Amino acid sequence: MKVLRAFGLLAVTVLSFGFISSCNENLDPDGNTSNSEVVRENGKIVNDVSIIDGNIEFMIQTPDGLSAVAYKSFIMTVKEYGEYENLNGKSFFAITSAGKYADEIFSLMGFSQNLSKSIPGDKLNLERVSGGNFLSNNSGIAFASYEGGDIYVKSISDTSITLRFIEVKTTNDLGDCYFNGDLTFDIE
Repeated sequence: MKVLRAFGLLAVTVLSFGFISSCNENLDPDGNTSNSEVVRENGKIVNDVSIIDGNIEFMIQTPDGLSAVAYKSFIMTVKEYGEYENLNGKSFFAITSAGKYADEIFSLMGFSQNLSKSIPGDKLNLERVSGGNFLSNNSGIAFASYEGGDIYVKSISDTSITLRFIEVKTTNDLGDCYFNGDLTFDIE
């Protein structure tokens, strides 16, 4: 009887190791662990490191072509009063492109979860995203719709945060505007 119990436990152990290794293989759909290493913190899968690997120059692609960043701002913890109290504690970013005329100056801003305890690879859960050519007096141009894209925390310190923008798109009557690459903000 003891021999059968021992063989049974051995069989369960062998099957368990086979199951665990097959689950770990499923973490990487391409089977290429060198390109998509999984970061683990406190026993949970955080994100695919390949999403934030390397450095990508930040670009704003407007309907008129590439544009430089004229203004950027990041607030780690917003303190709002009155009508927008639901934004208290959220993180906020704003980016504005360079341009000479109102129709050339594109902006993007949004709120996300508080990023003060975030780690590299965390994806921003965007709320209240706004975009457009805010200086224009034409409402079809002044306001753009947010069409999607992803933003990840690339790195974070006490004084700065670098966000990786991946195909973040806004659209207004002038056309599509894309925000792509790594942008470092001083934390206010």
